[in-house]
Amino acid sequence: MTQALLISSDTQTPAAVTAVLEELDGFSTPIVLVSVAQARLEFQRRDIDLVLVDESVEDGQGLAAVRELATLEPLIPICLLTTRMDADSVLRAVDAGVRAVLPLPPSVERYAERLRSLSAWTRAAHGYVEQERESLGRPVGRVVALIGAKGGVGTSMIALSAAKAAAGRGRTVLLDLDLRGGDLASYCGIRVRHSVVDLVSVAAELGGREVSEVAYPVRSGIELLPAPEHGEMGEEMTEAAARQIVQALRYQYDHVVIDCGSRLDEGTAGAMELADTIVVVTTPEVPALRAVRRFKETLERLELARSTPLQVVLNRTSRNNEIQPAGAAKLMDAPLLGTLPESAQRLEPALNTGTLLDLDLPVFTEIGQAVAELLNPVAVLAAEPVGAAAVPDSQTGAAGLPPAFAPGAAAPPAAPPPPSPSPAAPVPQGRRARRAAEENDHGRGMRLPSIGGRRRSAEPESGERGATAVEFAGAFIIALGVFFLCFELLLFGGVSLVAHNSAQEAARNYAVGMSHQQVMAAVSERMPGSLASGLSVSSSGSDVRVSIEIPGMIPGIGPAVATAHVERER
Repeated sequence: MTQALLISSDTQTPAAVTAVLEELDGFSTPIVLVSVAQARLEFQRRDIDLVLVDESVEDGQGLAAVRELATLEPLIPICLLTTRMDADSVLRAVDAGVRAVLPLPPSVERYAERLRSLSAWTRAAHGYVEQERESLGRPVGRVVALIGAKGGVGTSMIALSAAKAAAGRGRTVLLDLDLRGGDLASYCGIRVRHSVVDLVSVAAELGGREVSEVAYPVRSGIELLPAPEHGEMGEEMTEAAARQIVQALRYQYDHVVIDCGSRLDEGTAGAMELADTIVVVTTPEVPALRAVRRFKETLERLELARSTPLQVVLNRTSRNNEIQPAGAAKLMDAPLLGTLPESAQRLEPALNTGTLLDLDLPVFTEIGQAVAELLNPVAVLAAEPVGAAAVPDSQTGAAGLPPAFAPGAAAPPAAPPPPSPSPAAPVPQGRRARRAAEENDHGRGMRLPSIGGRRRSAEPESGERGATAVEFAGAFIIALGVFFLCFELLLFGGVSLVAHNSAQEAARNYAVGMSHQQVMAAVSERMPGSLASGLSVSSSGSDVRVSIEIPGMIPGIGPAVATAHVERER
């Protein structure tokens, strides 16, 4: 049922309008008020679908009342009831904000069609607003941007592998922002007719339909937004358009994987600014490793993606490389997400035939899964590098670097050598078994060996334990006191805000002629139950004073007090 609100100070108009509305299907009996102030209170109490304003209300100030109501509730259609239907009167009413002008006295024929149209409009407007709220409340997808330290390091292949791994967990789009030389379309065996550049002209109002017209469904459940076939078209991409496109994709897909190529231009800068994680792909060569450091310095200098985590993938590793992964991580001063061994001979046939997605290469799949794991909201950013088994300590890298990695291997944590085995106690095998054995040795008071042959006691001295316990207790008490103080101050601020709003509410209620008991009931009804018990409202002259006791655990903090001026209705 459509609930209408009629504002009229005439004695005959409400009865006539009510009789007409009762003749119309879908309309309930209107609520009749005599002032805009009462209408403001009624908007807070119930849902109103339609407002009818008599032009003669408040001594002929009907248009002023319309302007105030249109500003207060823009989604509620307002209809002006007037005895003058000339063109100038209708034009002034439209300028004031009405959606319809109806004559007085009312008639069913003149009112039926117009009021039904206004009722349908308000339902459509509220439905659209609810849809927008639901779309904004949906969880947005996560974005990972991959960029190469320099050209030819394998960024596109790793981005494709990451998208393939992420597609098994949700809707995934692969965005090729290497606009001047992107090859992802050829890797997937696609001939480009539409590219991501076609979305620039509609980036400000990009939706699912526009994205679907450009995206290419490829194998493994990936949707590809390719780079343009002609590189000069990439100049159309601006930073603002790139931001809008990436932001729109976040609401359309669960995972967004972006191949930024090896150039930092306006488009890739906008994409990396919105990315949840940035992955830099490089190779174990001095120029490429230096390029990673220059890239990090560029981000800091341009204040770009300052709070975005940055990970590094090391491609084309080998035992024969002079620089091994551990040394490369030190040179780059960046966390190493994983390594990918040299496998050009196995990748070449898939690249030539456009069947890279069908390639089943374990190391290739493993690095893709490591990058795709960053798309999880609870992804561990400081993950251990992807790799296999460690080599013996006797093998060291060139120029005094740490022990070499096997292809795709990770550096093992330094572990003390196990104790000499005895016939009755075999040597534990595996990391968990060695850890359990060390814990048992601690319990028996044994002394464990350490790196370099030095020996240390398994148990700290009792004096150190006592000092640590005292320091912890003192720090805990101080932290607890600070927490309670901050909580009490926050509570005081919140209650003060409630007191201010309650004073304004009480002033409005006094202004419309409510008694003190009615004002107390109205203010208490809109207040949390825990605060209503400590509420005090008093009025003196043209001012009203509201006091609320603050519930808290720290004594001495007085009540929150607020005052407001009462504008009496004439």
